[in-house]
Amino acid sequence: MTDVFKQFISFTGDIRIKDVTPEVIRVYMNERSKVVKPRTVNTDYRYLKACFNRAVFYSYIKDNPFNKVKPLKVDETLERFIPPDHLAMFFDSFTQNEQEYRAFFIILFYTGARLSEVLNLTSADISGDYVTFIRTKGRKARKVYLHPEAMKVINALPDRLNNERLFPDLTKDKVRYIMDKILKRAGLPLKYSPHWLRHTFATLSVNKQNIHDIKNILGHSSVSVTEIYTHYQRQYQAEIINKLPTFTNRKSD
Repeated sequence: MTDVFKQFISFTGDIRIKDVTPEVIRVYMNERSKVVKPRTVNTDYRYLKACFNRAVFYSYIKDNPFNKVKPLKVDETLERFIPPDHLAMFFDSFTQNEQEYRAFFIILFYTGARLSEVLNLTSADISGDYVTFIRTKGRKARKVYLHPEAMKVINALPDRLNNERLFPDLTKDKVRYIMDKILKRAGLPLKYSPHWLRHTFATLSVNKQNIHDIKNILGHSSVSVTEIYTHYQRQYQAEIINKLPTFTNRKSD
């Protein structure tokens, strides 16, 4: 008997298998979630569901009560965080011939923008040390201050016409391809994606600024969406404060 099944029996007590109802399962999962992560509860759920499927197969019970119970919701947003040392490795792994691509990812990270928003940027959207995202998810333009590191790479880009995109040769697929290539070169997890840079920006920023300001920078429809980052950020305060600047002043080979 596995530990998962022992845990379940320990909770349900002396109960016959045919008396295990969906409500019993829901209560068990709720109690279990108080001591382990939701993802762990869902792993147990899948194992127990498989066990009860075998009980149906051998006619011990007619129906599997787990079929009427849904797994717990897991907020994967809170897991999309790239540690600062990994960011440093990523930005350091672009070659001299790839600096324009590096500039794209620098802008993507330092503005907290969506991938499509940076892809659609034109030189007309840059004014002084601010960028205006016009083609946004909510169709509502927003102005965002440009970090000096972002300004540096923008100023190094080739001149474009006002209506020409800053990165005319890039597409979503190509950005994903380039990021995968750099991640492999740096020996970093391939699960990282361009959108993870936005989540990381939000996590690193939320403790340093008014949350309503961060909401406006990210273009969230509600501050409640932004608030999810406050919970995750606390786990990384020391690491964030100590390591955030380390990747901004490094030079590529």
